[in-house]
Amino acid sequence: MFVAALAAMAAFGCAKDNDGADTGEEKKVRMTIDGYTLPGASRAESSAVTTGSPVTFNGGYIYFTSATEMVVKTVEITATGSSTGYDPTTEKVDIADLAGGVDITNVPAGAVGGDVYILGNVSSSAATLGTVNLIKSFSTTVEAQYDSSDGGVDNVYLYGVGSLTASAGSAEYETSIDIAAVGARLEIGEISVDPADLGIAEFRVDGIFINNFYATMGIAGEADNATDLVDNGDDGDDYTPSTGVYASYTDGILYDYNATSGIGTGTADVTASESVKPSGTNEVWAYNLLAPTTITGGGDPEAPRVIFRISDITAKPGYTLLEGSDWFLTMNLVFTGADQYMKPGYVYTISNVQFEYSDLEEEPEMGETTIEITATLMTWTVEGLTYNFGN
Repeated sequence: MFVAALAAMAAFGCAKDNDGADTGEEKKVRMTIDGYTLPGASRAESSAVTTGSPVTFNGGYIYFTSATEMVVKTVEITATGSSTGYDPTTEKVDIADLAGGVDITNVPAGAVGGDVYILGNVSSSAATLGTVNLIKSFSTTVEAQYDSSDGGVDNVYLYGVGSLTASAGSAEYETSIDIAAVGARLEIGEISVDPADLGIAEFRVDGIFINNFYATMGIAGEADNATDLVDNGDDGDDYTPSTGVYASYTDGILYDYNATSGIGTGTADVTASESVKPSGTNEVWAYNLLAPTTITGGGDPEAPRVIFRISDITAKPGYTLLEGSDWFLTMNLVFTGADQYMKPGYVYTISNVQFEYSDLEEEPEMGETTIEITATLMTWTVEGLTYNFGN
């Protein structure tokens, strides 16, 4: 889901400071953003993200910092689309100017030897960050990645940092910064009965819930498993809106649920099976999740789990099932390679969640069955990914 490239060229020049040394005089910085294409959404029943889908940079901040990790200058990035140049009075520059390259003047000499940070799509509270530690620890929440006015597509948080290095034979400095979303996206295309299952005739999906998720983390990617990771446990009654941890979130951010009619009814027939899927063409159930890269105290991040609430199961003729009761499917994400967790900048797409009657549990987080389902891992290329049900 999210990979963005931002290249910033910083040229320090002054008529009295041609050797590039830190003489204490203010500097002029040439900054250019080469481009940023970044898919992202945090809205159930949204359009599926395709490789290279763009995310809009809706504003943010550039921070010049010193070698002692103090912020020496902050410039606000606006997104009016109007190219007016850098305004030293208001300390603002538009994204349109950065796309073509713009001179930023009056940069304190202390920025030489420090790093340049960029935060994108963040709140105005980020304007007063005064140290590198405050920049890195700027809090991001899973619900902040959702924008109800635009389905969450355009407002995912962005983060990037680069070091200033001197160009050989000149007084110029340059840096290359990759900015990326701080989360990963999970897409679910449809839910159906596995063709190998012979007993289920009909089922209803009451809801989908994300469990074992990171509610908060620092924007630089550090989280604490003891305080930021949320596990809603194995009590099925807690997997309803306004109950348990889901009382703090609205429909479409970490769950989709309809107690009256469910989110869809499916059938399993030899000739005409029907799956449960979102309404509309090319739509998916989709959730933006925070994807930390560093855990406080060491260790790896944990992967989320997906809980499906299933009800109104009816049996085909000749089969006896416990019909009508509430059931649960617990889906674990199993990643290719040694790293078993989500990474920022990825869209994890499950085209079809297929289950059998034997996979159903009376409570969530209780199963032991492992099933392979069709899935792809999407960045700029498409790779295979394996998932399973159970613990």
